Amino acid sequence: MPVSPKRTPGRRAQVAFTPECEPGLAKLSVSDLVRLDRAIVTISLDPKIGPERPTREGHVPLREYTEGTTRVVYHVTVLGAIVIVAYFEV
Repeated sequence: MPVSPKRTPGRRAQVAFTPECEPGLAKLSVSDLVRLDRAIVTISLDPKIGPERPTREGHVPLREYTEGTTRVVYHVTVLGAIVIVAYFEV
């Protein structure tokens, strides 16, 4: 019987940023990068940690994760192997 291709527990999802995030990443200070990195690691370990945000029908479902002053809006692929960051605030 074939095994379902679900994510292996303990395995981190790959994280990618949309091109719109690039200018914001370049402007972050070291302390801001550390805070963002902490949130990204948490999301990569459990991509469904953030609650789904309401979206219009037919649009990609987005999730939002907040840790302290850091907020990340992201999309998780069907198998949870890839997380695409659409927006962040630090």
